Amino acid sequence: MADEWKCKKCGGINPGKRSLCLGCNSSKVNEEGNDPNKSNRPISEPNIRKLIANSDLNGLLDGLYYKSENNEAKYNTMRSELTKALVAIGKPAVNPMIERLIEDDINIRCCIIDALGEIKDKRAVEPLIEFLHDKTWYVRSSAATALGKIKDQRAIEYLISQLSDEDQKVRPSVVNALGNIGDKKTVELLIGLLRDRDKWVRYAVIEALGKLGDMRAVEPLIALQNDENILIRNEVEKALAELIPVNTTTGKNKNELVLNCSSESDARKLVSDNNYLMGVLMQSGQNKFLEDLLKKGFTYNVFQDKGKEEFRVVIKLKKQ
Repeated sequence: MADEWKCKKCGGINPGKRSLCLGCNSSKVNEEGNDPNKSNRPISEPNIRKLIANSDLNGLLDGLYYKSENNEAKYNTMRSELTKALVAIGKPAVNPMIERLIEDDINIRCCIIDALGEIKDKRAVEPLIEFLHDKTWYVRSSAATALGKIKDQRAIEYLISQLSDEDQKVRPSVVNALGNIGDKKTVELLIGLLRDRDKWVRYAVIEALGKLGDMRAVEPLIALQNDENILIRNEVEKALAELIPVNTTTGKNKNELVLNCSSESDARKLVSDNNYLMGVLMQSGQNKFLEDLLKKGFTYNVFQDKGKEEFRVVIKLKKQ
């Protein structure tokens, strides 16, 4: 069929829109079995300034193929500059870049994927989803990161499937992508990963939950405030600062502490759930204040101040 192609490596038949073979994950090739862009590869170093000045899109893409064998740092810098130039061109560069994703060179493929993520054009979503299954972990990670930047919900189910990626280095990128897309339907799934065996996955989950802004994450995060890993503890603190819609002030009476809430439901939770209250006080730095007073023989009552327009909770201290 015209909309199918045969892999020259394994002989498998693939849908026409697919750029990687379903059977062996090799890149799509033309009828001669060669990379259709191979003839465009430059044998001399590209003049990036001239290409940018002339808005030479094809020239910039061709420049990615040049390899400086004796100077890897220069080679990497050149590709970085070319990628930035492609991003600056923006939407006109999207389709030509998607066509070049068939390139077998991992570095070229990742440069293009990174540029597509920065441009954030939704035409790139389906091709990038395909590369979540690339044979190389770094390509899969780059594709996940790019999808997170584009923030298209079509990618969510495919990203979720990659949470079980065989390479641990991919999973934090997938979690970050889900956090960036911002669909709160993923909150419970992410909360379940707070106990993952990999600390970098946990770190990414905490950051993602902070971005998602769903109060369901508060209690599980409070439970991690004493985690043995300082990186985890610091990230929990940042996430809770984003999540907890409370700020504290001293009341007119020096024995009162006032918590200003963004909603009545938050105020009610502070009054009814002592663990949540203590977590909020710890986050705001007021827990030590309360602990010191309790040591001095004070007790406290917590109640919602319903006589005000804003939602407030008052902690009233009294001497025993």
